[in-house]
Amino acid sequence: RTVVYLALSILLAAAYAATAITLGAVLGGLSSWTAAAGTLVAAVAFGPLRRAVQDLVDRRFYRERHDAGVRIDGFLDGLRAGTEQPERVENLLRDVLRDPTLKVLLLLPASNHYSDVYGNPVEPDPARPMARLDRGGTADVLVEYAPAEDPARDAAVHSAIERSRLAIEIARLGVDLSRQLAELDRSR
Repeated sequence: RTVVYLALSILLAAAYAATAITLGAVLGGLSSWTAAAGTLVAAVAFGPLRRAVQDLVDRRFYRERHDAGVRIDGFLDGLRAGTEQPERVENLLRDVLRDPTLKVLLLLPASNHYSDVYGNPVEPDPARPMARLDRGGTADVLVEYAPAEDPARDAAVHSAIERSRLAIEIARLGVDLSRQLAELDRSR
């Protein structure tokens, strides 16, 4: 984290300075407009620059996190293309995090109970660590994973889960829709 923020600070300061100096030379002096333009350039560059620096640092120093991110992004691309199934997200997370006990629990709004990615009812295990994906103050998704002593491991788990949010949400909506269709068939 320190390397990322140090490199990011240096690059943003350089972008600000280059913009302010260039505009100052073009406009014939320093003014509030050059400072504003430099700030705007630094603000616009922050997001893409942070991702690029984080990717470079992860690739160099934290290979496992980088590889997990690449696999998750590939899965999401397949999901968008229709070549992947959203319920496979649990197996993907188990594989990239090397945790065969990981479980994704999806909250079904109508019943207010949790199910697995296939729609089978499950109960959260309060003895296991959990990552929450909240929406509107409600834990729509819980992800149970194996306990770890290493805080970096917890950070990697939370990062992978957050990165998989789209696939998890699609799986949750699919399970909820299947449940509603089953109830409609029963009512007929």
